[in-house]
Amino acid sequence: MENPPLLSDPTFSSMPLSLHLEVGSTTLTAAEWQQVDVGDFILLERCTYDTLQKRGTAILALAHTPLFDVRIKEGEAKILEYALIQEETPMTEENTPEEELPPTEMEEKGETEEENPLWATKNGEEKLIPSGKVPSTWTAEVGRLQMPLEKVTQLKPGNVPQLGLSPEPIVHLTIGGKRVAKGELVQIGEALGVKILTLGD
Repeated sequence: MENPPLLSDPTFSSMPLSLHLEVGSTTLTAAEWQQVDVGDFILLERCTYDTLQKRGTAILALAHTPLFDVRIKEGEAKILEYALIQEETPMTEENTPEEELPPTEMEEKGETEEENPLWATKNGEEKLIPSGKVPSTWTAEVGRLQMPLEKVTQLKPGNVPQLGLSPEPIVHLTIGGKRVAKGELVQIGEALGVKILTLGD
C-alpha cells in the first residue's frame, strides 16, 4: 500500500504539529475576561478531570479538531479511542416530520392578511451588540506535544504519548489555540474551575 503523497514527501512527513490535551471549557465575553485578575476563580462549564482522585479523561486535539479520547491517571495519558465528531444536521422541509411543521401563514391568519416580505423590518432584524459582549469558548488545557505529521498519523488507541503531566497538572486557559493564562484546577463543593496564577502580558 502506497503512502499518501504528503507522507511520501519527507518535507511534509517531518513537519511538526502541535497537539494539545483538553480537560474542560467555559464561555466568557471579552468584557468579562478584562475583569479577571490573578487569584480569581473561573468556573468551568465542562470538566472531565477529578482533582481528588487525580484522574479523568481528556481530548487530544489538533487545533480545533478532536483526534482521540484520552485517559489521564497518575500523570500518564493513554489513548482510549478515536474522538467522536458530531455534525449538526440542519432541519429542512425534507427531513422535518410532518407533525412538527409549523402552521402556514394562511392557516394562522387566513387569506385576508397580506404576507410581509422576508426583508420587512417587522420580520425581526437582529439587534447589533458590542463585540465585547459576544461569548467565546475558553479551553482548559493540561499539556502540549510537538510531533511530526508522520507520527501523528500513526497514533492509535493504546498508545501512551509522553506529555510530561504531573498528578496535579498545571492548566492553561486558551482561546483560539493561544495560551492567555496559567492556573490550577480547584474544586469548591461540586464546582470545578481554574484558579488563575499568571496572566499573559
